[in-house]
Amino acid sequence: IALGTGLFLLGEAGSFWHHAHLARLRARPPKNMPRVRRNTETLKQPLLSQDVSGKGDQVYVLPCGGLFDYVAAPHWFCELVGFFGLGLVAWHLHAVLIPMGMTSYLAG
Repeated sequence: IALGTGLFLLGEAGSFWHHAHLARLRARPPKNMPRVRRNTETLKQPLLSQDVSGKGDQVYVLPCGGLFDYVAAPHWFCELVGFFGLGLVAWHLHAVLIPMGMTSYLAG
């Protein structure tokens, strides 16, 4: 039970931290973050931040920091860790199959 509870708390705390980190990056991205210009002909939605070059173009901002350096979506990865912990605590077939199905779906 302690291992499952620890995994659940670690996963949920990691998910919260990465969501908060994404919100901070949206508000004020660091100047050294990689940026990719969007095609204004095909994309009409504003993306993550204004271009710091002063041209006023919207740009993609690639997140970095935390687990973003290792996995594409660490907030989802941490959610999976939390659900696997929950499955260990519940020790029920359905509680274990749910995170396995989610992992399979997110793995593509």
